Amino acid sequence: MKLIRFFFIVLLTSYSCSEESKLKNQFGCNGIEDCLSKYNFEGARAYVNLIKSKTEYMSFTEQAQYDFGWREIINQESDYWFNEGNYEKALSIVKEEKMKFVHDGSDIFDEQSYNLALYKVINQVIDNLLSQEKFKEAKKWCFRLPEAKTDGWTQKSSPYKYDEAPKMRSVTMKKIKDFEKALNE
Repeated sequence: MKLIRFFFIVLLTSYSCSEESKLKNQFGCNGIEDCLSKYNFEGARAYVNLIKSKTEYMSFTEQAQYDFGWREIINQESDYWFNEGNYEKALSIVKEEKMKFVHDGSDIFDEQSYNLALYKVINQVIDNLLSQEKFKEAKKWCFRLPEAKTDGWTQKSSPYKYDEAPKMRSVTMKKIKDFEKALNE
């Protein structure tokens, strides 16, 4: 029985190594981080999917690596498109990969992480538009924010009284109006 298990592990390891070699030849990078450093997002996706394809059931560590890999890809690719000035593409990257936002080690959708990723991209766009004094366009982007809280709960005057954190949209709209007002004074 131990001999069969040993051969299975050797076979699985050699399969994994050969798959990694194929990916290296195909994409010209050595793993998720290397692909991301070269802006090779398809290569990074292939490597992160390799984690899941190695076994039928992923260990907690493999699941965490898989989830972390997807978050890195989504964040870096949306940042790339934002820096290229393609705001719609930056936002679409987050939206297209919505179901990759899961609680660590599970398949349960993490709506808060997803909303924060949307908030990050849209807030960057709004900040850029404000620096160009394009207030009307910034307000339009504000309405693309989810009606979600910014940080969960905020503490009021004492530790026994809590108030819900403000919604992303209202915080951002206030920022736009304050910026516009400050420039008009």
